[in-house]
Amino acid sequence: MEVSNKSDGQETIQGSVFGLLLVEYLAEQSQPRSMTDITKALSLSRSRVHRHLQALVATGYLHQCPETDRYRIGSRSLSLGALLEHGDQLVEVSLPIMRDLRDSLGHTVILSALEPKGMRVVASIVGTSPFEIGVRRGTMLNQYATAQGRISLALASPENQDLALATPFEPLTPETVVEPVELKKILDRIKKQGWSIAPNQSLLGLNALAAPIRDAHKQLVASIAIVDSIQRLQQKPEKEQVDAVIDAADSISRRLGIT
Repeated sequence: MEVSNKSDGQETIQGSVFGLLLVEYLAEQSQPRSMTDITKALSLSRSRVHRHLQALVATGYLHQCPETDRYRIGSRSLSLGALLEHGDQLVEVSLPIMRDLRDSLGHTVILSALEPKGMRVVASIVGTSPFEIGVRRGTMLNQYATAQGRISLALASPENQDLALATPFEPLTPETVVEPVELKKILDRIKKQGWSIAPNQSLLGLNALAAPIRDAHKQLVASIAIVDSIQRLQQKPEKEQVDAVIDAADSISRRLGIT
């Protein structure tokens, strides 16, 4: 039994390493590569390469061009690379803008970085209300019931969005939208308008308004949001609130190099 567990563990580790090698190889290529190119470059069987390629395509780390069936780096890898490239820079350039946003509107301000399964809180500034409302740093915000997570899902590739919507979602409140068709309508609206809101979705009485932050390659890397009670941040936000959050997101994006 111990030998079997060890073998399974080693196989899992080897598979993970091989997946990283695949991503690394394609990231170094100037043009999409065929299955034959990849198997020759990595000296591995076609069946093994195909299995890992399909898994990486399904999760967005690689993309298969429908016209040629060739493979290239995917949006998830680009986003992850951008996040690693910026690292502390994201928080550093965002904090002054977050403070200005908090001071102008009074709401708690949250900065979240993009990860494959949602947005992770990396910084926050508490609002001016006597009732403190906030989200702990390190919290993973899901893709379907938070304003920040909905940004990541709305701007994901069609393949990744379809994959996410095919997964059953757990209702966190009586008002949480979990039905795929209805959620897809919300995501389409978010993509068109450039901002997201999630009243009573993750917690009754709580609302958030978020906008996307992009890097120099125009890839989504993070979001900035205001968070408050539904009384102070209503289901239909005020134009002043929407404009301020979008302006803050655009300011951070410019500091990250977007033009």
